[in-house]
Amino acid sequence: MQEHRLGLKNRMKRLSLGASLLALGMMASPAFAGDATPEGAKQLQDQLSRYLTPQAFASGVMTITPQGGAYALKLDMSMISAAASAKGDEFSFEPYTYLITPKSDGTYDVTSESPFAMSAKGKQGDEAFDFKIALTECTSKGVFDPKLASFSTMTSGCGKGEFAMH
Repeated sequence: MQEHRLGLKNRMKRLSLGASLLALGMMASPAFAGDATPEGAKQLQDQLSRYLTPQAFASGVMTITPQGGAYALKLDMSMISAAASAKGDEFSFEPYTYLITPKSDGTYDVTSESPFAMSAKGKQGDEAFDFKIALTECTSKGVFDPKLASFSTMTSGCGKGEFAMH
């Protein structure tokens, strides 16, 4: 069972790293200042496709839509659920959304108030696993500076959480 937990932990780390890289790569171009438009969302999508693959958008893992004066980047990993079901496992991920607001100085305000929730159930070898992570009251707030290719400020946390493993 310990070996399974390590494998699951490594997969979770890769998933977390991938989501972080998506957020960073998404904000690496200052070309989107001004009001959010469908054209700007498409331009942002094209920019992100350089860091990732066009399949991230074609498969629906990522979508970018104008939302007022900002862009909503939605990470939806439900296709992992479909791939897992084909193997007899079950995975569930709730979509996670970042709100990216271009600033006049070429930086971006990045915020999120999305809860994080996922669950997994299946077998690895003869060992069954079943776990759930539910984090609520989650907030992220920062300023991404494309010139630095990094966040100049960032705070993130969750007020409540639940982790269950059987």
